[in-house]
Amino acid sequence: MNKLIFLYFLLSNIFIFSQYDSGKVTYQYQFEGIPFEKKVQNEIAQEAINNLYKSLLSYSGKINYELTFNNNLSEFKVVETLNSDNDKNINNVKNLTGAGEVVYINTKEKFKLKLLDFFGDKVMVKDSLDDNWNLTQESKKIGNYICYKAWMKNERNVLIEAWYTPQIPLNIGPRGYGNLPGLIIELKQATLLYVAKEIVLNPKKKSVIKIPNHKIISEKEFNKMLTEFDRNKRKS
Repeated sequence: MNKLIFLYFLLSNIFIFSQYDSGKVTYQYQFEGIPFEKKVQNEIAQEAINNLYKSLLSYSGKINYELTFNNNLSEFKVVETLNSDNDKNINNVKNLTGAGEVVYINTKEKFKLKLLDFFGDKVMVKDSLDDNWNLTQESKKIGNYICYKAWMKNERNVLIEAWYTPQIPLNIGPRGYGNLPGLIIELKQATLLYVAKEIVLNPKKKSVIKIPNHKIISEKEFNKMLTEFDRNKRKS
């Protein structure tokens, strides 16, 4: 997409942006395709993969995720709509689809915090906002919004595709992705597609977002912790 066009969208929506100081977007995931193309020789592992595949299909479109925002802060998390106390399958699905984390984005200071449970300890992993998007001229209409396609590859070389709308000039989206010239309406990560099902702007009751006070570490430090844990586990 030509940068002049993006500039036009941003400038023409400054007034609109100033009005969107609070709101909520509800997403659901859709499962597209088979995540594991290769067969494994271990029967137990293969059975676990098959069960996960069936669970992803079974709960597709049934788990809600909320992206709330208030001025420069946003919070993305799962909404507890299904009973998972005695359901191991849904817990696995939730973890795989991002329900095991809460993501906060500070658009003013341009960083995100991911709240994780690291074997019983709560940690906040800090990272910068994505800045390696490839913007395209490809567009489509999703609901009432004209959306444009952007894509990138994450640190694991997984393709991420986002459809965002400059009609809602909020540079946020699901699972901590954002930093685009508009709200992400659809986000595809491998075979998982997150789709906005409901958008509420400027509700009467303003969204309140409080970032919990936990230890903050960098993405590099967190990866080092995972490596050390894996190394110790193999030794035991």
